[in-house]
Amino acid sequence: MRKSKLLIFFLILSFLSVLFLPAFTFLYLYPSIETLLIKNAEEQAGMVADHFIMYFEVPDDDLTREYVTYDLMDEIFEILDNFSLEKVKLFSSTGEVLFSTTPEEIGTLNTNDYFRVLVLRGQTFTKLVQKNSETTEGVVATRDVIETYVPIMGKDRVVGAFEIYYDITRTKEMFNVLVRQTSIILISISGIILVSLLFSLVKLSRNIEARDQAEKLLNEHRDKLEQLIKKRTAELTMANVQLQEDIQKREETEHALQISEEKFRSLVEMASDAIFIADADTGIISDVNKKGEELMGRPAADLVGRHLSSLHPSDDEDLYSRLIESNYSLQLPYNELLYIK
Repeated sequence: MRKSKLLIFFLILSFLSVLFLPAFTFLYLYPSIETLLIKNAEEQAGMVADHFIMYFEVPDDDLTREYVTYDLMDEIFEILDNFSLEKVKLFSSTGEVLFSTTPEEIGTLNTNDYFRVLVLRGQTFTKLVQKNSETTEGVVATRDVIETYVPIMGKDRVVGAFEIYYDITRTKEMFNVLVRQTSIILISISGIILVSLLFSLVKLSRNIEARDQAEKLLNEHRDKLEQLIKKRTAELTMANVQLQEDIQKREETEHALQISEEKFRSLVEMASDAIFIADADTGIISDVNKKGEELMGRPAADLVGRHLSSLHPSDDEDLYSRLIESNYSLQLPYNELLYIK
């Protein structure tokens, strides 16, 4: 009787040990990774939205389409390419789409409860959307994305919101590979433990001395399993630390770039000379300071888009084109040149 109870006890223990590892992977590890991805995407979406807001003055009442400037659209498409964004939308407080990187969505209305109940009350709303499943707006996602709604606060209420889709397909695949490899190793070891236990229990039924050997083998394998779990946990922790460091470096780089750009724009505007910024390859003017407007007697909107040679008499256009091409004042980042007249 005592031997039978001992056999049953060890059989139950072995099966529980095998079931624990898959349960740990699917019930704890996977949800933890998804939570980390969502939290990270939500923080980045907030920073991206704050960056976009710099390109217009937030009104006190409501956002309208007149706030969607060319500078804002250019910046959105540039960020879209550089930061793994799938889509960006700008909503008014009524739910109307004022801008979207998918043009056919402009003018549509978001009447969903989460937008009215959460976003318009100042809460950020984030959802992980699996590939081939529907987003909150009923669109089937072709990739794994995280969609985040970031409210835009006016003086005392929400005046609009950004919706930002992050493409996490590659990141999620990397985590899945790591978890899958870890699961295979853990389950394989569990299978070894189970086989070893069964073999030991058969011997235990014939000789009580075999029971001690089975317990020793179980302890050895259990120690190995604990060491492997600690090792894999340490690897996941290190990956998380590296991810946080990368995020911090990116934030610092963006902040430094923003400060540098603001200083440069301020210097250009305060300059006593007429300054024209143009594309270094084409010579097309992209920006003009106030002195340039005064010199040409035209607003910046009339000058932007013209060639630098148009700043001089048309009779000498070829001459000035050659002079500009060989003697422009200063090469700037993003393939721009600074022309001082």
